[in-house]
Amino acid sequence: DRKGVIEYVNPAFERTTGYAREEVIGKTPRVLKSGQHDQKFFESLWNTVLTGGTFFAEIINRKKSGELYYTEQSITSIRDTHGHITHFVSSGSDITERKRAEAALRALSLQLSRAEDAERRRIARELHDSTGQKFASLAMTVGLLQDAPGAPAGKTEKMFADCLATIEQCAQEIRTLSYLLHPPLLDELGLA
Repeated sequence: DRKGVIEYVNPAFERTTGYAREEVIGKTPRVLKSGQHDQKFFESLWNTVLTGGTFFAEIINRKKSGELYYTEQSITSIRDTHGHITHFVSSGSDITERKRAEAALRALSLQLSRAEDAERRRIARELHDSTGQKFASLAMTVGLLQDAPGAPAGKTEKMFADCLATIEQCAQEIRTLSYLLHPPLLDELGLA
């Protein structure tokens, strides 16, 4: 009715909530109150339906067993022939399993993101610390050989120069890849 007293429930309500029809007829939906919604939520609900609007929300209710469940709920006003609100009709769908699946998906996504980040950092470290250092050492060695007394001239010098250029190019590509995998800015901002 207009005061929110329950006059009818269907079998789906009984299955979802665990309440028999006789247990809720004459009571208000407060029997399902979970304590998960604040006063503003209920004020919004009542302001909407008492002005003839339809209230739609995801609501956390409590079953007779005490277990919480999620429902997509709509509450609509019914008017008499004079346009006065006389009753409200509430219909809902139990979306508890969907909410659980969404929560599990969010947790899995977060876990995957952390694993990806850890792997990117590991690869970046490996590229920088291991492979990059080897190229730097090789470049220094080639440079020393090039400057050594009695080093062959001509064609050998050209080979050394080409080798050195290739090493520098590889080192730069590794630095770029390392940066792309894990920009230092993340560490500086404390986001890594």
